[in-house]
Amino acid sequence: MNQRPFPVKPMSVGNILDYTFRVYRNNFTAILAFSALVGGVFSILALILTKLAAPPGAGIDPWPSIIEGLKSRDFENFVEHFARQTPEPTAGPGFFMRSMLMTIVSYGTSIISYVFIYPFVQGGITNIAQKYYHGSKLNAAVAFRQTWKDFWKLVLTGLSVIVCSIGFGIIYIVFIMIFVAIIMAVSIGGLFHEGMAVILIIGFILFFLIILSVAGVFFSFITFVYPVAVTEKTYHFNAVGRSFKLVAKKLWEVLGINILVYLLVYIVIGAITGLALIAAVLSPVDIMFQQVITLLISALATPIIYIAAAILYFDVRIRVEGYDLELMSDDLERNETWEQPQA
Repeated sequence: MNQRPFPVKPMSVGNILDYTFRVYRNNFTAILAFSALVGGVFSILALILTKLAAPPGAGIDPWPSIIEGLKSRDFENFVEHFARQTPEPTAGPGFFMRSMLMTIVSYGTSIISYVFIYPFVQGGITNIAQKYYHGSKLNAAVAFRQTWKDFWKLVLTGLSVIVCSIGFGIIYIVFIMIFVAIIMAVSIGGLFHEGMAVILIIGFILFFLIILSVAGVFFSFITFVYPVAVTEKTYHFNAVGRSFKLVAKKLWEVLGINILVYLLVYIVIGAITGLALIAAVLSPVDIMFQQVITLLISALATPIIYIAAAILYFDVRIRVEGYDLELMSDDLERNETWEQPQA
């Protein structure tokens, strides 16, 4: 593959979605190697380890009771039936140690996922997308080798994102505490009445919408961190800063497309998960199997978000930096070099 698969020009929302799915479809095997074989398998391993570490009585499968209730239509005895199959937890050092072990395993695997697995998977899929956009198609082996070379740089970039997210989270919590403090002050001061209750409810809704909007804006600002890292070879906090600068020039476009892409992905995940639940009712399977299926569905759908971010990154660069002119200049130089007569 030596020609660009897409026109090098500003893209509409439809173009971005179309190109995203075309990249996914035409590089499905390589993308699957990262999303399912790395991300999905690790998630399944983390689930199994957490289940093994759990004390007796934790994570009881409710499906036999639910299905029995659906078949017999005897929902009155559902709670009693479920309670009978739930072993009583045994208090003591053994139970405490198993609970601590489960907590350590759960948090430990989550940290490993966010710090090591997530940057490798998103970096690899972003690399596949940006190479395809520029006219090169990577197989899984080549994509793994290229991504592995930058593994620690991607990890440090991911840590930079986590640090920024923690900072935002602290500010988020402070604002919530201020709002709660205002409510408590009103209640203690004897100012609470029906009219004030309506005002507080409206205020809470507005406050929630503002916080949600601010969160959406913040996460939009870090949309281009991995495309910047992979394409421009700019890492760490520099990648975060570069993403902020690019997004600031087209914030509402980035925010709107992010919302649309996330809605599409989670609608797909929700629909397939719902079908899996219906299948489980009609043909009961172990809850562990259902959880594994859910994880794999997520691993298949999540790459759409990473690819859309890469395509949107190129669109913003074309609009604000003339990246299309840069690419056409490179193509012209390459063609002129190719056409020079051999000595």
